[in-house]
Amino acid sequence: MTVPDPPPHLTPPRTTRRHFGGRWTAFRAAHELARAARLVGPALTQVRAHLQEAEPWVESPGTWTSTGTGCFPLGVRGEVPVALMRLSPTGGDRLSRESGVLARLAQAPLPEALRAVLPQRLATGEIRGCTYVVDRMLPGQSGERFAGDPQWTAVERSALTRLGELHQATASARVVDEALLQDWVHAPLAVLRPIVQRLPHVSSGRRLDEVRDQLIGALTGQAVRAAWVHGDLWPGNLLVDPGTQQVTGIVDWDLAGPDELPVHDYLHVLLSRRRVASGAQMGEVVSEVLSGRAPLTPEERRELARSDWCFPAGAPPLQVLLLLYWLRYVATISLQQNSYVTHSVRIWQRRNVHRVLKQV
Repeated sequence: MTVPDPPPHLTPPRTTRRHFGGRWTAFRAAHELARAARLVGPALTQVRAHLQEAEPWVESPGTWTSTGTGCFPLGVRGEVPVALMRLSPTGGDRLSRESGVLARLAQAPLPEALRAVLPQRLATGEIRGCTYVVDRMLPGQSGERFAGDPQWTAVERSALTRLGELHQATASARVVDEALLQDWVHAPLAVLRPIVQRLPHVSSGRRLDEVRDQLIGALTGQAVRAAWVHGDLWPGNLLVDPGTQQVTGIVDWDLAGPDELPVHDYLHVLLSRRRVASGAQMGEVVSEVLSGRAPLTPEERRELARSDWCFPAGAPPLQVLLLLYWLRYVATISLQQNSYVTHSVRIWQRRNVHRVLKQV
């Protein structure tokens, strides 16, 4: 029997030669950033050649991210930057996938308020084996600075409003059949199974089977409303106006996908605040909620209830929603680590995979 292809966000990235980056990126950030900066000039030459009007842009000092990407503001010298170049030798698949997502969303009938906070891709290309993209600069400050602040409530509500517009505009009625179960359950479980098999004394493969059986039993044949989801909307992927606490930008769309349940985005926004504020891993946060040691607050439950419309006959139990969300997220992140490593993968797996399976 032919095994169906996994959804794009669960496709393993290609292994590329690491011109820079890799396991010790966290300790060599300045060195890697300097090497990346030397490629910005040649990349800008390509960009100018492809834009209809040549822009007299120069790069500002950049930053190096934990995912092996250099970020360089672009603009006229002495003026506010108007664009952002991201350049990665190991994350080319992620940047290319994001370009495809943004192209598809550009064709969707989205409300203008939502379209205004989406990245506008100006150029893409490759320079000396490194993929780059250039986006119009979105205003605002990183949402990370608000995650532990009382102002976060307003930021969170603004983010969930924009997400709701995305979900409503792209939703379609579906019945959960084998095709959806393949994408939602079987494909991500196939990613996690080798992880569990490497440490059978920590978690048994039977626990993955129990996750599978719970999800299939609760979802098969259910009428749902499926839509596009962002897939990784944590505070660092939000840009915020510090004066109004309104979201001005939503970035990093490489984990987005269609025909998904909107509840994924709601849970990720709600739980990511806990993760950022506590410094815990997402698997640890999910484990605490599943075990009842740190249940959702009444306010979090009210916000999560805003996604109930995607279950016309009533939402499944919270445990089912948490496991389904966790399964998608942890499978995609474990695959991404094939192209960048700035920490111990085994420790990450214990904290994000095995910790949750102990609650099943």
